[in-house]
Amino acid sequence: MDLFDYNAETQNIYNSPLSRRVRPRNLNEFFGQSHLISDKSVIKTSIDRKVIPSMILWGAPGVGKTTLANIIANSSNHKLETINAVKSGVESIRKATIKSRENLGTQNLKTIIFIDEIHHFSRNQQESLLNIIEDGLATIIGATTEDPGRTLIGPIISRCRVFKLKHLEFPEIKNLLKNVLRDPRSRLHEKHIEISDENLKTLISKTSNDVRIILDTIELACQDNQKSIIITKNKINNILQTELNTSYNNDNYYNLISALIKSIRGSDVDASVYWLARLIDTGINPEIIGRRLVISASEDIGLGDPLALTIASSALESVSRIGWPEARIILSQTTIYLAKAPKNNSSYLAIQLALEEVNKPIKYDVPLHLRNSTNSVSKRFNYGKGYENPHNNLLENKIEYLPKKLRGKKFFNEQSSI
Repeated sequence: MDLFDYNAETQNIYNSPLSRRVRPRNLNEFFGQSHLISDKSVIKTSIDRKVIPSMILWGAPGVGKTTLANIIANSSNHKLETINAVKSGVESIRKATIKSRENLGTQNLKTIIFIDEIHHFSRNQQESLLNIIEDGLATIIGATTEDPGRTLIGPIISRCRVFKLKHLEFPEIKNLLKNVLRDPRSRLHEKHIEISDENLKTLISKTSNDVRIILDTIELACQDNQKSIIITKNKINNILQTELNTSYNNDNYYNLISALIKSIRGSDVDASVYWLARLIDTGINPEIIGRRLVISASEDIGLGDPLALTIASSALESVSRIGWPEARIILSQTTIYLAKAPKNNSSYLAIQLALEEVNKPIKYDVPLHLRNSTNSVSKRFNYGKGYENPHNNLLENKIEYLPKKLRGKKFFNEQSSI
């Protein structure tokens, strides 16, 4: 980095939001995640030894994934190459690989390739990382808001340590804020700033514990020239304008959906309505919730109350036409109906068992008497021979419908109910 680059970087940081200006520079300044950075932890030990394993940092927005990756690189004498998976592809990985080789050859320094939002990489892009990890040319640190087991390929998971970062809780955020407001980098250290515990809790709730948004909201609330500033609930609401809800594309959406469906399955009406409200509060498309209710009506209730599927399907069609906010009433009515309905998953279990049989190596031919015989050629090969319509032979129907090797096999269990 030459003088011009240094001045540009300094100017960028000066003009950056508060959350970036006061970003922790080492583990001593890093708040939260004590389960990951304690003295005997893998991360702390790796930094001390300056031998960093490839890893995945998994956690919600604003919990410190990017900050921790920067601290690991800076504290272990590694160069850092950053890739944003949303905007980059294999070419960016190739360039980072070349840079890693240069760093090792010219400066004898290893490189950490930090991949933000790594879950956006395709399978092919993820596979291109495997040689980098195996050759030891660079260390990969991926950051993701989504479950790595669901979004990353198995070979990546097997080669990387997965660390789960937790939301910072109120006491940690309160202490962090005190430190930030005393830090000269904040440019707020000469002001007297007050925010009550109640209002700070409101801010934390509205931002889903996202420290980045919390700090930047505090900065916006302190923009006037007064030396003494009180941050009120109205100020917070005006800055945020609308509640900052969790995106339904991230892990939290799947957790909320899971809680709703399991509560319906368990016939807990109140829990079902609560988790429905949590989903509604995210602002996601009501059709997404409606589709999940249709699945639940068939999978969990099924033959216990066949009308449930009709009701859920009708609800899906209704919310697609009406939208928010009235869709909440339709979804509530449907959720309560499903939670109260008798449960029977025999249809689900039956098709699962049948598919297991079908997926076995041996595929049985359709018996001749069940085959379609619509022309003279097929009839000449005995297609349909021996078949009698049961409507015409109600008392003497002895026809077998399964392949000979499967006769007597049971897929449907009448008693599969809760």
